[in-house]
Amino acid sequence: MELTSTTNEVLQLVEKTTGLPVIVQADTSMRILAAIKIAQGSAPAHLLTYNPKVAANLNYAVCFQCGFALRIFQAPEADRYAVGSSYQGKKEAERLVNEHLRNDKGLNRDARLHIATQMYDGIIRQLRSMPIGLRVDEWLRTTYPDLAEEQKALTVQQLQANTSSLRPDVRRFTPDKVRNASVAMSAATAAYWSRTWSDPLPLVPYKSTGDLDRGLALLKRWDDLPGDPAADKQLIDAWGVDLGLAGWYEFLPGI
Repeated sequence: MELTSTTNEVLQLVEKTTGLPVIVQADTSMRILAAIKIAQGSAPAHLLTYNPKVAANLNYAVCFQCGFALRIFQAPEADRYAVGSSYQGKKEAERLVNEHLRNDKGLNRDARLHIATQMYDGIIRQLRSMPIGLRVDEWLRTTYPDLAEEQKALTVQQLQANTSSLRPDVRRFTPDKVRNASVAMSAATAAYWSRTWSDPLPLVPYKSTGDLDRGLALLKRWDDLPGDPAADKQLIDAWGVDLGLAGWYEFLPGI
């Protein structure tokens, strides 16, 4: 699929803002739909890779990833950041998993450590990407309405995927703190799109499990904080505090 004039405009905006071009290429080994690797050191370009399964929604996927890069470089240099793991967060995740699965005789120490690492990485990835992803989507929705069809198609897929954390087997397998934080962020995302599309359907799964209120509280926090890129660290921290994840991550020096 060819990139549209809108996508090329966004790619040019990244180049103008960062001083470096974006190389866009397919990667059949990807488990996610798309990702951007910000150029570091002497790298001549940012690298944006996408899974060919994104198919007809490629232009939105590319623009969405570009939005993350733009928000980093549009912030003052002192406010640029990366989100990294913390010793405290890793150790607490291990403790929670060990306590939650202590009666599962089929899991040895190494298996529980592997599970804890996966859960920890996943929840920090959500915290880093979900609130800022909504900022990017808001920008794309209001600035590039021609992407709306692709945006909705991929968003519906993601909303459906997010509801997997509501399954009873996931609840049994996941410590409450991790599960509740993950579901709350997914509920906030569903609430944003429900409001945007004037469609109550995305809220139904979270209403039925009693998880909607936490999501609505996060969305209110999102609404109340400034939307400019300089406030992105504040937004992540605010969600982190509300979710009980303060100390689970660290802001690393910016780019």
